[in-house]
Amino acid sequence: MKRNLLHIWGIITWSPIILLFYIFYIIPFILLRQFKFAGFAGFGIPIFEVRDDHMLGFMRHYWELYNGHAIPLSIVCHLSASNKSTQERTVLHEMEHIDQYCKYWLFFFLLYFGHSIYLRLFTMQHSYYDNYFEIEARRAAGQMIVIPIQYWQDPNDRWIWW
Repeated sequence: MKRNLLHIWGIITWSPIILLFYIFYIIPFILLRQFKFAGFAGFGIPIFEVRDDHMLGFMRHYWELYNGHAIPLSIVCHLSASNKSTQERTVLHEMEHIDQYCKYWLFFFLLYFGHSIYLRLFTMQHSYYDNYFEIEARRAAGQMIVIPIQYWQDPNDRWIWW
C-alpha cells in the first residue's frame, strides 16, 4: 500500500518533468527507431527497449556499458543484449531507481550526483559503483552489491558523467 501511494505521489509530482522527458527523449528516439515499447513493469511503469538493429553510433558506445536506465516513471533497457535473468534484474534495478525518484523527488538528482561527486573527490571509492543509490538498486535487484575493483569497467573511475 505504501509503495502504491508513493508511486501515485510520484506520478502527480513528476508529471511536468515526465512530459518533457517524453517530448525530448522518448518520442524522438522512438521516431528515430532507436527505442520500441517492450511492455510494463510493476505499477504500470512503461519499459522501452533499445533496438540493436537501428542503433546510432553514439548510442552504441553507451549501451555497451549499461543495461538500462530509469527516467522518472519510465525504464529504458538494452534487453536484447542479455539473458532473461539479467533482463529481469535490470528491470528490478531500474524500478528501485523509480522508487527513489518518487521518494526523494527532485532532491534525488542532487543527492545522487552529490554523493557521486563526494566519492570522486574525497574518497578512494568509485563514484558509480559505490554510490548509495546504486548499491540500494543492486540490493533490490539481487545483484552483486559490492563491486570489487577487478570488475570495474574503468579502474580510473571514468564514469559516463565525468
